[in-house]
Amino acid sequence: MTRTTAFDAVGVVSMECGSAPVVGIDAARDGFALFAHDPHWRVSLINETVDVASSGDLAVYRGAYNEENSRAGVVMTHRINFIAEFRRGDDGEWEMLWYMVANMEPSHPM
Repeated sequence: MTRTTAFDAVGVVSMECGSAPVVGIDAARDGFALFAHDPHWRVSLINETVDVASSGDLAVYRGAYNEENSRAGVVMTHRINFIAEFRRGDDGEWEMLWYMVANMEPSHPM
């Protein structure tokens, strides 16, 4: 398990801007493996908030990030929104059921 997918539920649904949804933790890990080959891929937090239901078993996470990567040797950056639903699993630990990533702006050179 990688840090990137540490909270993913077995059936996590990943929805990324411009791509069809991906279902399952293995598919999510495969998607992140592509980024691992880019030495310039980084995300840095701008802000985040978590809303937890009064029952304590459901939460919604919202965050804004800067994302950097390279395209044809040029380091690019853009801001993204990230939203996800978490629930407590049978073991009491939080797990992410689904998440959506959406660009807030076009990528541009750093």
